[in-house]
Amino acid sequence: MRRAVPLLACMILAAPGRADDLRTVFFAGLDSGHSLHGHAGFKHALDGSLNASGFVALAVAGASGPRPDKGRHAGAALLAGYQWALPRWHVTLLAGPDLERDGRVRLGVRLQGEVWARPTDDTLLTLTAIAASGRPQGYARASAGYRLWGEVHAGPEVSYKTEPGWREARVGAHVTGFAFAGVTWRVSAGRSLPGTGRAGTYAGLSGWVRLGGD
Repeated sequence: MRRAVPLLACMILAAPGRADDLRTVFFAGLDSGHSLHGHAGFKHALDGSLNASGFVALAVAGASGPRPDKGRHAGAALLAGYQWALPRWHVTLLAGPDLERDGRVRLGVRLQGEVWARPTDDTLLTLTAIAASGRPQGYARASAGYRLWGEVHAGPEVSYKTEPGWREARVGAHVTGFAFAGVTWRVSAGRSLPGTGRAGTYAGLSGWVRLGGD
């Protein structure tokens, strides 16, 4: 569940659109590393637009293949919170129930924070942080990007994930914001550095569709 790309729910704000009609974004993706992970979900403005300050909801579900230290697992979360929209910054705080299944069903609470910033017209900074208690875990990812053309940005990314019996850091690069077949895409790849075992590589592909906006 940590790679359910809540970051994408923030990144849609980088694309142009009318501030009064962008209500919902659907997103999905695949991530391969020490296991294969797939996810899908949506982010929805509860009282206005995703381009403006207001209450928002986020729902996501995902599943992972077997990892070297354990088997398959699946999870889902339904979160609600508030988004502060400033001219060059968007900050979102969310909380809600988190359901995990890894041989047994675990119900807990998930807290999530997202920051999206455009320090200049050509640069992009993002940060996502997650803490969940169902299957105790923490996850954080930060990325920076420079505008190549249009709304396409590329740059470095780093992430760190921890849970009982597993720690993993990642260092890589991403290209975000290119459109194809009516979907906006993000690709990433880099080096995976687990706390135990050998280092490896990872790759990710995610896409999202906006409902509303020009």
